[in-house]
Amino acid sequence: MASCNYCDTFILFGGVQDGELRFCNNDCAENPAFMQWAAQIPAEEVLEVAREIHHGNCPSCQKFGPVEIYQSHRIWSALVITNFSTQTHVTCRSCARKEQFKDSLYCLFLGWWGIPWGIFGTPYYLVKNAIHFFGGERPGPSEELRQHAQLILASAYAEQLAQEEEGLPPVLEDSP
Repeated sequence: MASCNYCDTFILFGGVQDGELRFCNNDCAENPAFMQWAAQIPAEEVLEVAREIHHGNCPSCQKFGPVEIYQSHRIWSALVITNFSTQTHVTCRSCARKEQFKDSLYCLFLGWWGIPWGIFGTPYYLVKNAIHFFGGERPGPSEELRQHAQLILASAYAEQLAQEEEGLPPVLEDSP
């Protein structure tokens, strides 16, 4: 069973092949080039942004963190059609648990109705959500949060380069 080399989503059928790499869709297939460019950002700068995110307020509830990256999993099925998905949440632990609980309920009510994947996949995703739900607080910033910070920095640099190419003045971080 394959998973996307960019977002780690489970791929049952299809996907996009690029040499030895396999991606869930075209968007993920285009991201490795961006990731190679992002990898050139100094590790100290990435770590500083990751720490700011980790020690900041939760984007969901606006309460003080720590903020981390958490996952929740869903499955729904109908007769012979089954859909698996993984959601990534940049939130505090409390908000992450709410999402994991909601996705567990989603699986519980909508996952069982397909043969064979719904019957076998639903317990798997329920257990996976339970493991994430009952798992302890993560010491931060995690590697996933560092990668998230790296993408944020790379996007900001790309936007700045695009503005410079258009002849626009660079956007200052302190400006309103």
